[in-house]
Amino acid sequence: RCGMLLKIGSHGAGAPRQQVEIKEMIEVMGVSKGMVSQILNRKKGLSKEVVRNLASYFNMQQEAF
Repeated sequence: RCGMLLKIGSHGAGAPRQQVEIKEMIEVMGVSKGMVSQILNRKKGLSKEVVRNLASYFNMQQEAF
């Protein structure tokens, strides 16, 4: 199901949202498809390396993750 999209961002009115394909998250996070699935299903947490990768990709502070 690599064609699935993630909707990332706040749910508040007027808040920006970004859609990202799962296959892109695999590359950005630097982990396997299975690990991305476990993270999205809250079975695994984010490692420090994954947090750094996400913060860099989305141009956000690491603390946001």
